[in-house]
Amino acid sequence: MKKSLLLGPLVLLQLGFVSVPLEEGKYRVRVTKMHHNLYRVLQLNLEITTHNCHEYAPSEHAIFIWGGEQSPHNQLAFVQSGQVCNVKSIQPLH
Repeated sequence: MKKSLLLGPLVLLQLGFVSVPLEEGKYRVRVTKMHHNLYRVLQLNLEITTHNCHEYAPSEHAIFIWGGEQSPHNQLAFVQSGQVCNVKSIQPLH
């Protein structure tokens, strides 16, 4: 099931002067590696910062698992390679 940014009581991403929450759940996304431990997700209009993730992703399908800002279970799982990376933080695209 594909999700996008929805209104709800969870984590708020600051997008200019407007806050948009990201619901907890699993998101099927396409990610592009921008820099060491930094991946861009255009469908959700955000960037994901990972911890010690070495997946080269020019444009890869992945599952983004979001349990909330303080959750220790936030992950980015790459479909093709099977590699799972821990997510440190998310931020809106600039």
